Amino acid sequence: MSAPTRPRTSRQENLALLLGGIGFAVGGVIALFVLRPQSPIFGRGSVGELGAFVAFFSAAVSFVVAMRIAGMESRPWLGRMSGLRRALDQFGLSVVHAAFTFYGTTAIYAVFSGAFRTLELDRYAGSFT
Repeated sequence: MSAPTRPRTSRQENLALLLGGIGFAVGGVIALFVLRPQSPIFGRGSVGELGAFVAFFSAAVSFVVAMRIAGMESRPWLGRMSGLRRALDQFGLSVVHAAFTFYGTTAIYAVFSGAFRTLELDRYAGSFT
C-alpha cells in the first residue's frame, strides 16, 4: 500500500507558473543577444541548442527553488537528514531533472528540424521559440 499523496495547492501551482514564466523571459532575452541574424532550428549555434541549454539551467534552478520553498513542510523526512546529505540529494536531483529537460528539448528540436529541413529563423522568431 502506497502512502497517500497530497493534492497540489494553488500556491504550488502559482510557484510553478512563476518559475516557468521567469525561465521563458530569461531565455527570450538571452536569445536576443546570442542568436545570429539567421539561425537554423537544430545543430551547432542553433535555436534548439540555445533552447536546450536555457531549459537545462531553468529546470535546475526551478527545482532547487521549489525544494527550498516547499521542501520541509511537505516532506518531513527531509528534516531527519543532515544538511550536507540534503544538499547533495537536492543537487543530484536537480541535475537529473535538468538532464531530462535538456534531452527532451533536444529531441523536440531534432524532430522539428526533420520536418522543416531548410528553415532558418531570424533572431526575433528564434527568441520566441
